[in-house]
Amino acid sequence: MQKMKKHPTVVAAEASAQVKLGELNAAREEVKRLDEEHSAAVAAVRAAQLAVDASLPRCRVVRVGWRSGKETDDGQVVITRKTPGGMLVVRRPGDEIGNELKFEFWTHSAKFAEVKKRSSLPSDRLELRDVPAAFMPS
Repeated sequence: MQKMKKHPTVVAAEASAQVKLGELNAAREEVKRLDEEHSAAVAAVRAAQLAVDASLPRCRVVRVGWRSGKETDDGQVVITRKTPGGMLVVRRPGDEIGNELKFEFWTHSAKFAEVKKRSSLPSDRLELRDVPAAFMPS
């Protein structure tokens, strides 16, 4: 059997498809490079934020079980500011500004507890521990 020759339009279309495949592969490589650069930039932002946070005062957050009262360590936070009303605004080290939690001082327990909307469902609450004396109410 004799092999059939491809029509010139088919040959041209296949050549065009090969060119487009080459362009697509080049674009994929460019996207991969840009994604790696973006990841490096995000890591640099986090490292810079951690460096800035190193100078801020720190305390611990604990999660207090609503039923058992058992305290579970929930990590460290940095204190970003104290509001005129006496609330402490904190966030996790390295987190973006805006990812903050507010805590108010409860005089009956002498602890800072998270300020959040009241819910009809019971839930665990967050409290601060090891708060520097400068931030405690007088």
